[in-house]
Amino acid sequence: MSFYGMNDFLDRKITRNSFINENGKLINKGDIYNLKIPWGFINPFLEKKLYDADFYNKDEKNKGLKKEIDFNNFQKIIKENLEELDKIPLLRKWIHKNNTNEILKSKNKLKQSYMFMSLYENDYILVKGKNNGIEEAYLFQVEEEGVIKYDKFCIPYCSFIVKCKIPDAIYKKLKSSSKEVWNLGSNDIKLIKSLINE
Repeated sequence: MSFYGMNDFLDRKITRNSFINENGKLINKGDIYNLKIPWGFINPFLEKKLYDADFYNKDEKNKGLKKEIDFNNFQKIIKENLEELDKIPLLRKWIHKNNTNEILKSKNKLKQSYMFMSLYENDYILVKGKNNGIEEAYLFQVEEEGVIKYDKFCIPYCSFIVKCKIPDAIYKKLKSSSKEVWNLGSNDIKLIKSLINE
């Protein structure tokens, strides 16, 4: 079990109304909520390449992406994928601003995005966002590890189970980060662990 943090301002764009479901209402405990993958450069063809290159766990216990990888090899595979997509007009729809060669220049962005994609089902992610200008946060758990989905614009996302809204008293004690995704510190983990089984 690991704990992560995430800011709901993907690609540096602040979301004014986070945590709203498809019906336009605030999410509740037990709901399924979709979160876009930070710096979402992944695509189905890249998924296949990563599987063939042994980036995925291939056992019954863990079926998602491995947490520890060779990032130089990772960058190399991404570059090959982009070049292949660009050669085929019908596949260029998978190339958008986040998976151009610019993303390859930042290992930090790649690591944050990979951290999000490699969450296991027993991992938790604390997401900070805003609703009508009011800062708040929710705790989520992965619905099904290793499963990446795509919307009609070929933007990748993952589905999560809503565990709870973070009480204001706890939220005020949480450490802030300018990163999109990060490992929570020990103090933050202690603060939210008590909320998991409520």
